[in-house]
Amino acid sequence: MRDNEDETMENELNLLDVWKLAGSCPATQWTWDTIDHRRGNAGGFFNQYYGEHTRQYQARYDRVYVHENDMIDLAIPPTFELIANQPLTSYKDFLSDHFGVTSHFQLTWNVR
Repeated sequence: MRDNEDETMENELNLLDVWKLAGSCPATQWTWDTIDHRRGNAGGFFNQYYGEHTRQYQARYDRVYVHENDMIDLAIPPTFELIANQPLTSYKDFLSDHFGVTSHFQLTWNVR
């Protein structure tokens, strides 16, 4: 998803963004990151999934949504984490150009 599509998901479809419910942690914001983090950072990484001349930018393309109709129990705060957002074998070897997301949250089913 692109940022300008978020309003449609939340306002028109009444969906809740789990990343926002989990506190909007800046460390888990970007599910796409092709910025060269090696510059001035020993041990930094560069996700060159598309090669060295990849356009460098960050985005939150990948999201988790739940419906707003009282299904989620916010008494237990949701979690939102990234997986595969670090290189696996060297500064270039990532599983994908997108990072994976994981979340834990409590759902309650309202029987009507």
